[in-house]
Amino acid sequence: MSFDFKLENGDLEFDGSGDILKVFNDNKLRQDVVKIIITPLGSMPLFPWYGSPVTERAIGRTLDARILNTELTNSLQFAIRNLQALQGEQEKSGQFVTPAEIISQILDISIQLSAYDARQYNVSVAVASRRSNIVEESFTLST
Repeated sequence: MSFDFKLENGDLEFDGSGDILKVFNDNKLRQDVVKIIITPLGSMPLFPWYGSPVTERAIGRTLDARILNTELTNSLQFAIRNLQALQGEQEKSGQFVTPAEIISQILDISIQLSAYDARQYNVSVAVASRRSNIVEESFTLST
């Protein structure tokens, strides 16, 4: 079984005895999806293919709302498909990954302009795992 360290607002989470908490299965998949989306594409020198182009396509751009929404949606789809490819490579290399940690299908990507701040977008992502669980995550992106 694979695992990842539990992150909260970019920081490692610890239990009461000081051990780092771990995430598995659906929670790992949820964290993997968010992590790849919020990591700027090319920001990791050893893994320049990892991340999402969402910041370069959205920040500082004055585009029509429909075009910007399409750009953001395409950026998120790119990142999630990239994660799927990475999961496939993990399997090929012999790493055990549970069916609950592998994306079988992107179900929905929803992006809505915040009613309170025109610089923010409310994002919802839903994917299906190979275990047939639906993993959903919602967060805010600021442009």
